[in-house]
Amino acid sequence: MKKTILIIDNDTKILSQLENNINNKFNVNILKATTFKEALKFILTEKLIHLAILDFNLQDAPDGEILNYTLRENIPSVILTSVFDDNIKDTILKKDIIDYIIKDSKNNPNRIVSVIDRVLKNYDTNVIMVEDSPIQLALAVTKLEKMKLNVSSAKNGQEALDILNNTNKKYSLVLSDYNMPIMDGMELTIKIRETFNKDELGIIILSANDKDNTSTNFIKIGANDFINKPYTNEEFKIKINSTLELLELFKQNHDKEQKLNEQNKKLQMSEMIGNIAHQWRQPLNYISMIASTVQLNEELEMYDTKKTQDSMNKILEKVDYLTETINIFRNYIEEEKDIKNVHIQDIIKNSINIVKTTLDDLNIQIVEDIDYDKKTNIYLIPSKFSEVLLNIITNAKDIIQQRDIQNGKIIVSLIIEDDKVILSIQDNAEGIPEDIIHKVFDPYFTTKHQSQGTGLGLHISYKLITEDMNDSLIATNINNGAKFTIELPL
Repeated sequence: MKKTILIIDNDTKILSQLENNINNKFNVNILKATTFKEALKFILTEKLIHLAILDFNLQDAPDGEILNYTLRENIPSVILTSVFDDNIKDTILKKDIIDYIIKDSKNNPNRIVSVIDRVLKNYDTNVIMVEDSPIQLALAVTKLEKMKLNVSSAKNGQEALDILNNTNKKYSLVLSDYNMPIMDGMELTIKIRETFNKDELGIIILSANDKDNTSTNFIKIGANDFINKPYTNEEFKIKINSTLELLELFKQNHDKEQKLNEQNKKLQMSEMIGNIAHQWRQPLNYISMIASTVQLNEELEMYDTKKTQDSMNKILEKVDYLTETINIFRNYIEEEKDIKNVHIQDIIKNSINIVKTTLDDLNIQIVEDIDYDKKTNIYLIPSKFSEVLLNIITNAKDIIQQRDIQNGKIIVSLIIEDDKVILSIQDNAEGIPEDIIHKVFDPYFTTKHQSQGTGLGLHISYKLITEDMNDSLIATNINNGAKFTIELPL
């Protein structure tokens, strides 16, 4: 259902500008009025108005009288005023408004859009208010509901945890008192952070006790903000809105990264399909050639049982090779998350086999400085480790092509030490410029053309190695190329 916004202003030009700014950003119904009388008709007859933007000094209501009616109907209200002295400020702040905006400010359009965006999102935002004092709890819940937030209340930390753990409802923010029976705000914050990250669920602590760096301690254990009691309505709203807006930014960034991650996966799959085509081309041509020869001999009545049997055996060998190739690709694309005890040499060999034919076609030599006869057991996630190795090799291949390196070469080396495995991939593509080498693992950073990548390949590889596997991945320049080194504990 579309939300409805009421705009009231004497100046039709301002009214039109506001309407255009809102329509450009939001899919809402807009009601417009230039006088107190017109506005009052909407306020009294409309079933639901989600937000009102009010000129404080209307010609037929010069002292903000319209505000009394919007607040009486529980309509969130934003004040516009061209005059803002201490008397007007005092009058406005005594009212329970969402915000006030000075008309002659250059940032008006952006500020108004930001305020509208926050209020409309609040209608769909769930929060928990935790407070052991019934009076303080009721007052805080009232304030939150006037901000149009959906509020669940709890008398202590344990009740708040029960709400979070026993509902499918998504909560964005927990506001909690510090000193409470059963479970206080400190323990509640610790418990919440065991399940929810700081960018998933916000925590704001309210307390009259800020001695001994209490607020700093709360921030250290995972709170997003701290409000000292007693607090003003304005401070309360600003802190809450700021935290919710920050969480929105985190979500937008996460969604963007997820979208680019999916795009990166599609590019990887496209390259994988290309690799399959390269891997299959030669054996399929060979099978076709043998089958044609057998058919020709049959037609010329030159059938030889032994030669035919030898030909069939060669075809079966090629079919086995094709089957093995498909199994390698299947193992790579599986969304496997379990850590397994595997031979690292086998994972490396299978990964290189995926891209070897493609590299051969591009006249890029891949040198395998690996003792495949010596099997080393290691615990890792095979498909994820293979993804890292393929990302780095593919990145080296792309740079060699991009820089038109003659006699391109990629060297994959494996060193086994007493307590660790060191895998390195180096190329001869002239290295990484020193001014950007520290950025190569940053998300979205790429020196390639936009059509060649998302800038997430090396970033994903870095996260998989350092976060998912708790190992290390570093990039350095060596001789006439770049070197990526992975260290894994045995």
